Amino acid sequence: MKPEHIRRLLAQEAARIIAEEGRHDFLGAKQKAATHLGLAPRHLPTNREIETALIEHQRLFEAPAQPARLDRLRRTALEVMRRLQGMESRATGAVLGEIATAHARVELHVFVEPPERLVFRLTDLGADYEEYTRRHSWRNGRVRDVPMFAFAIEGQMVEVTVFDLNELREAPMDAVDGHPMRRIGREALERLIEGSHQSVTG
Repeated sequence: MKPEHIRRLLAQEAARIIAEEGRHDFLGAKQKAATHLGLAPRHLPTNREIETALIEHQRLFEAPAQPARLDRLRRTALEVMRRLQGMESRATGAVLGEIATAHARVELHVFVEPPERLVFRLTDLGADYEEYTRRHSWRNGRVRDVPMFAFAIEGQMVEVTVFDLNELREAPMDAVDGHPMRRIGREALERLIEGSHQSVTG
């Protein structure tokens, strides 16, 4: 079997795993796909290939669910940004994409120092959160573990990652394509929601 055919099979299986099982780490999905298919892991697909296969999978099997899922993600993101008023925040991840799995999370970047300010705000809002760290890297080679807080709003998972104020100017690298992560502010998100609504009702 040609390497490119192996990569495509693995990408499709990894995409299915991500969509159906709710995995969020592409490497783990690749490795599980190789085990499922009984293929050697020496020809693993790239993250971009898996993302492309995931888009194809969602459009093929779950297209009717996409508008409602994306709308819910975006409106939840907007609600959290409003509750964090006074702190610089940006939406990123699936909120800005074309497709969303049933396990998609709202991802926000908040810029505040010290991070404890966000903890106090979440406590005031009554959020039952869990705290983790997530490793991010930047184009200049800098790498650091960043605090991240996860909680649910009406069953929708939300992850808020806390960056320093000076990190507002340059986004960390996207694990999928290696480019700076795309992220937008509250007003841009409001326009995105309104534009999506008009395209559905127009």
